[in-house]
Amino acid sequence: MNTTYDAVLDKAKSAYESNDIENAIALFTYLAQKGVAKACQYLGIIYSFGDGVLKDEVRAKEWKSMLIEILQTQANEGDNHAAYELANHYLHGDFVSRNEAQAKRHLFNAANLNHAGAQFQLAMLYKVGSSCCAVDHDLYRYWLMKAAYNLHPEAMYYHGMELMKSNKTNESEWFIEGARRKGFWLADFV
Repeated sequence: MNTTYDAVLDKAKSAYESNDIENAIALFTYLAQKGVAKACQYLGIIYSFGDGVLKDEVRAKEWKSMLIEILQTQANEGDNHAAYELANHYLHGDFVSRNEAQAKRHLFNAANLNHAGAQFQLAMLYKVGSSCCAVDHDLYRYWLMKAAYNLHPEAMYYHGMELMKSNKTNESEWFIEGARRKGFWLADFV
């Protein structure tokens, strides 16, 4: 998204938060028509819940569908954040039918495009296991390390703890201190 749209999105969010729903809807609609996914998400929520407007499931579904289409297009064009968002929509069934195979595909896409959040999420899925990712400690450590090196605070902490178990004290301290500087609260207790 470019800075022009960022400024308009900020105005739309501000209008929404101050209950100026009419102005918020006008701004979100403008942005949605320009392909701004976050605007579609807001519109889908506004119409789903009837937040300041009459509840309208038909309109809500249109905006939700548009959101998924925009994210899909952006993900196909190599946008790692769009791929990550799309993965989470499929993983949790938000705005789409829950589909773990699609979630896994988009998570891998985002992770391979160096999205630290996707890398960390894959690590956690491999650590605890799920229907999309069986427990695999090697893949857990692989994705955790990738996320840690991409400076994801939680990943830095957990990777540091893994290194501590291997008596790699200097490396461990660097990652844990990095997590602490980034505000990850558990790092304060090591």
